[in-house]
Amino acid sequence: MLADMKIHGEPAVEIRPGVLRPDWSVVTTSAARRALHGRVAGRTGLLEHWSKPLDADADQVWQTLLRLFVRSGRPPRVTEIAAETKLPWDRVAAVLHELERRDLIGLKPGTDVIGFAYPWTTSPSGHRVALGGHALWALCAIDALGAARMYRTARDECEGRCQGLGHPGERPAPPLSAPADLQP
Repeated sequence: MLADMKIHGEPAVEIRPGVLRPDWSVVTTSAARRALHGRVAGRTGLLEHWSKPLDADADQVWQTLLRLFVRSGRPPRVTEIAAETKLPWDRVAAVLHELERRDLIGLKPGTDVIGFAYPWTTSPSGHRVALGGHALWALCAIDALGAARMYRTARDECEGRCQGLGHPGERPAPPLSAPADLQP
């Protein structure tokens, strides 16, 4: 199970078919590898949170909210996710709380309002990514650098300063002309 799954010699879990967390295949520098090791080591039980595959509703809600986040440049509301998925709003709300327990999203305390959904946050983080026609805050430098691959596009632009590594993380790219149907 957890101990058996290794990607590039590192622990990982398959959270949905073909989607590994963490995805070590995109971590190509030693500094990024150290940062990701630190994140996994510093968060007790992180891989265990991700180890059980998502059920069909949770997978659909998670993919939809990530797609809508980029499309609108902000976290979607429960009613928007429900309309897109055709699930009842109360089912969507329950799934959001399950995704939060799985450490895939964060809800504002006592609400169904999304505060973050990996890789995005509503709080200024120092890591901005231009994607889908919007400038979005990424939770960390690793999330910022992996956003284009996550959305299956080669084009993004990110800037920021990695506080853990102490150097600018700018990676300019050509201006975006991102399609409206970006898929996480």
